[in-house]
Amino acid sequence: MFYYLVEYPLMKIRFISQLFAVFVALFVISGCSLFQSEEEGPAYMYRFTIDGEERVFRANRDGSIFILEPSNTGNDTRVMVISMFNGRPIEGDRQGNLKESIVIVARSLDPFDVQIPYQMGERVPFGSETVNRLNVIYTDADGKEWFGGLLRRENPTAQDAGSLMLTGFNAEGITGRFEALVFDAEETDRLVESGGDLSTRPSKQITNGEFFLFNVRQQR
Repeated sequence: MFYYLVEYPLMKIRFISQLFAVFVALFVISGCSLFQSEEEGPAYMYRFTIDGEERVFRANRDGSIFILEPSNTGNDTRVMVISMFNGRPIEGDRQGNLKESIVIVARSLDPFDVQIPYQMGERVPFGSETVNRLNVIYTDADGKEWFGGLLRRENPTAQDAGSLMLTGFNAEGITGRFEALVFDAEETDRLVESGGDLSTRPSKQITNGEFFLFNVRQQR
């Protein structure tokens, strides 16, 4: 289900190599059980507006949040992966991509907490690397992928932007809000590789994002 996170050469930019380690650690700490039970539970959901059009979805069993502490990441940085999946496959797609899905990866040296604005564009150490505080990947209804998370220091013409705020932790899960300006991932790849002008990329604006998703570690 995470295939599209590793598809593009773009992810050489320090993003996905970290996620492999994250997923391995997650299987260990969660006892290899990542998903909700088959029993009916809370109404996990997510919603957002994309280019002015509202989308509302019931999250499927793969929709979840997990947080890895420094003891799991192998350095001082905490990692939160927010997976918003609705379970609707893209017609003809063999890789497990889902329509209208969003994945947000956030990083912090301090424990994640409510009412703290986490901003894309802030630099966070991750081992020997420096990475963006936020990365966002949006897969649209046609299976096309849109990415936000280039650091402007390394990519001066990039306009990637976004924010995340957690609004609540409870026994059932985590709530939060988000927004992002994301760009054609294939075009981003091409321009990063060629050193082209990143301001020319097609973009989509995600606003009014909200989610209520279950916390893997809390419910393991």
